[in-house]
This record gives sequence, structure tokens and C-alpha cells, in this order.
Amino acid sequence: LEYITFFFLMLFAWIFQMAALITAFVALLVPRLRYKFMHQFCGTQTLITLFLIVELVLYGIEYDRNLGTLNYIPGISVSLAYSYWLCLVAAIFSVVTFMIAGAATKRARHHGCDYY
Repeated sequence: LEYITFFFLMLFAWIFQMAALITAFVALLVPRLRYKFMHQFCGTQTLITLFLIVELVLYGIEYDRNLGTLNYIPGISVSLAYSYWLCLVAAIFSVVTFMIAGAATKRARHHGCDYY
């Protein structure tokens, strides 16, 4: 059941990332919609960041639970899979993107966005 949850969290993060990408392009290309779409982009990016952080926490909990049974078997080396590290990098990039989007929204509000 938890692997299905992991899959759907990543799937929804990917779908919302595509929507965020579209809103970012619209915000860049259409000046009169820039302010509105930057807010929508920030909201979508917040949702993506939450999905990725929840994915990391749940994956870590599942890893810790599975590791408890393997600790006492000599000769077995257990480490985190590459998918965990990819998700961690995606979460870091998502947080950075969220911060940049917030700065861009603030700049759009204060500089040159007359189309509220």
C-alpha cells in the first residue's frame, strides 16, 4: 500500500509541475496576466513542494521500518535507493523555485505590473 502512495505522490507532483511550467510560461509571455499567473505559479509550486516533502518523510519512515529487520543479519549492506536521492534533489530544487517565484511575484507587484 505504501508503494502505491509513493507512486501517486510522485505522479501528482509531476502533473502539478507541468501545470506550474505552463503558468510560468504564460506569466512570462503575457504581461497583462503576469501578476495573476505568478500567484498561481507560487500556489502550485507550494503544493509540489509539499508533495515532495511528504514523499521524503514517508519514504524515510518506510526505510527505517524495513531496516529494523535487516540490522541483525551479518553481511547485508542496506542503503537508500537512488529514487530517494532524486526526490531529495527535486525537493531542494522545488524550494529554490518557490523562493524565486516569490521574489518574482514581489517584483511584478512593485515594478511594471499595471494590470492587476
